[in-house]
Amino acid sequence: PRLVTVEVDAAHAAVAQNLLIHAGVAHEVDILVGHSEDVLPWAASRLRRRGGRRAVDLVFLDQRGSRYLGDLSVLTKADVLGDGAVVVADNVLKPGAPVFLWSVSSGSWDTQVFSLEEFAMPGVEDWVTVSRYRLPPPRRPPPPPG
Repeated sequence: PRLVTVEVDAAHAAVAQNLLIHAGVAHEVDILVGHSEDVLPWAASRLRRRGGRRAVDLVFLDQRGSRYLGDLSVLTKADVLGDGAVVVADNVLKPGAPVFLWSVSSGSWDTQVFSLEEFAMPGVEDWVTVSRYRLPPPRRPPPPPG
């Protein structure tokens, strides 16, 4: 598949699957049903077994902000994020993902924060972050003594 999505609600997954079939692209998408903390480690492992090292180019996080950092850690530790991979996170201000935001604000991440009006809540601010992952530089062996 060219796209993997995780949906916690089986009914939403069924609707999505039917929409994909109708659009003629169901063969390009895997819909995994379950909580991200249960499904992502398995999905990352499966991707690695299929030779998918650094194969992920885009991640969209739109769930409980308290899960964002854990989900991102699974992907980085599995080494499936490609150099320049983009991670878009919704609801970073409300209900909030402060530890995630702190984590993607330095190191291997270039992050922009966008303020926008919360969906269906006029006048309520929320944030979306767009973060670009940069692979750490390769470690060089120490020079030989001499």
